[in-house]
Amino acid sequence: MPKMYPIAMLEDFRRHFYGTWIPTRMLAYFSERDSKALPHIEVLLIEYQEQAKIK
Repeated sequence: MPKMYPIAMLEDFRRHFYGTWIPTRMLAYFSERDSKALPHIEVLLIEYQEQAKIK
C-alpha cells in the first residue's frame, strides 16, 4: 500500500513543487525520462515563469 501523508502537508508539498521542483528540476527530470516531451515542457515552463512574475 502506498504511503499516505497527512492532508496538512499538502500546502507545503504544493509550495515546494511549484516553487522549487518545477523551476529547477522539471527539465532535467523529463530529459532523462521522456525527451520527446521537452518541447512541450519548455513551453509550460515559460508560461509558468510568466505567471509567477504576475503574482
